[in-house]
Amino acid sequence: LSRDHNPSPQQLDHIRQMLLTPPASRPPEFENPLEKIEQLLTCPICLDRYK
Repeated sequence: LSRDHNPSPQQLDHIRQMLLTPPASRPPEFENPLEKIEQLLTCPICLDRYK
């Protein structure tokens, strides 16, 4: 992993694609983007990292 944790444009595109994809055609490991975001927002290590 790179030292700076800013997502690259490619990663952002990937996330955007995921968010636009209907749940049925999403890969199984990508169940709920909002849940993932919530996990990140409530994770102290992540919060610390993104300050």
